Amino acid sequence: MRCDIPLHSTHGVELVGYSRIGTINLARGRSGSDPACSVGAPRGERLRNVNSENNTSDDSSDDCINKLNKNYKQISKSDNECPENLLMTGDVISFENICRDTCGPDEVEDLSPSQKQYLDIVLLSEIEIKRLQSIIWLELATIFDRNKISLDRRKPYKRRRKEEGNLFGVSLSALIRRDQQITGTDSNLVPLFLENLLAEITLRGSTEEGILRIAGNRQKTEALYNELESIFYLKFENMDTFFSNYTVHELSALLKRWLRELPQPLLTNELVQLFYQCHKLSSLDQKKAFSLLCQLLPHENRNTFRALLRFLSNIIHLQNENKMNLHNVATIIAPSFFPPQNVHPIDKNSIEEQVKMAAICCRLTNVLITRGEKLFQVPKNLITESKSKKKIMRKKKFFQLEVMENSNENTAISTLINEESKTKNHVHHTVV
Repeated sequence: MRCDIPLHSTHGVELVGYSRIGTINLARGRSGSDPACSVGAPRGERLRNVNSENNTSDDSSDDCINKLNKNYKQISKSDNECPENLLMTGDVISFENICRDTCGPDEVEDLSPSQKQYLDIVLLSEIEIKRLQSIIWLELATIFDRNKISLDRRKPYKRRRKEEGNLFGVSLSALIRRDQQITGTDSNLVPLFLENLLAEITLRGSTEEGILRIAGNRQKTEALYNELESIFYLKFENMDTFFSNYTVHELSALLKRWLRELPQPLLTNELVQLFYQCHKLSSLDQKKAFSLLCQLLPHENRNTFRALLRFLSNIIHLQNENKMNLHNVATIIAPSFFPPQNVHPIDKNSIEEQVKMAAICCRLTNVLITRGEKLFQVPKNLITESKSKKKIMRKKKFFQLEVMENSNENTAISTLINEESKTKNHVHHTVV
């Protein structure tokens, strides 16, 4: 079918020559590395049936080619059905088909949202953000309830372990504290190591073909890992020179490893399941829910996540040079945003469920990257509502204080009356 030429003789038959009779354009339903699980008849078996039918016929070469193209189009058409129908029709579940059938075009949205209705979260004080959280949770509950989805705020099991490393396997808050102690300056709540690494990859690797996808030399990546663990905080000012000794693919491999080894997901143990549950929401509600969840993230997680999204958007913007479009980047980075140990199917042994969940995580990552800066814009009506709620709380406290004062006065008056009555009774008893 692919006009392959055998290299060795088989059963006494040796190829001494061949002539090309035409080109068959085969529609590729999935890539060779696409993890697909068969729910019904395997695709290869169907192709073999097509081959056997063509080989047993007496048609001419051109007729065989036309018939093969026709049959293959029918197979490809059935493989490109929507994911929900795949289980019903007994077809093949393909990771790429699920992703591409449920994703929009490979475009990154405009990163400059209207400033009339929104305010960047960095412009809000810590007190204002804290005051907003209760209202944000109410908004989330409304969205989930409207889509008949339970809002699960339960914290999953948190694995406790001692943080012995300097860079890897260390929480974001610990890294931020170390940065402030070493540099003696206020941090922007993005780890210094990550800032340097992203800047170097952006400078040298933005136009590198296959950036984030191609793995670097394994031994060099391991050496880089060990060296950074020991010398980063001693030579953090000379990281540019240090990174220049390694390829951008080795640096990108280090970035993915750093994300994998975080003690808890970048989207936090508390919220990562809610991020995943957003795949059940309608498109408009999903965008709103993503924004609200990002605004609930702790400062260091939110700022680090924002820096990563900017970096990924820049990579996608140069996809003509680096061949890394939105789908490719989302596929690679999704396991870092939705770690398999935190987001996994109920039946961990089911390949079908694993492929479907991986495709859903890829689609969610696609939306997160696409939304970009819009995830961190707070609606002004929520800010106004939080302020009005504060005024109501103040009035309520003032009213409670007045009630308490009045009750205290009433108690004092009743005490005086009781004392006077006791005195009168005592005088009366003495006279008698």
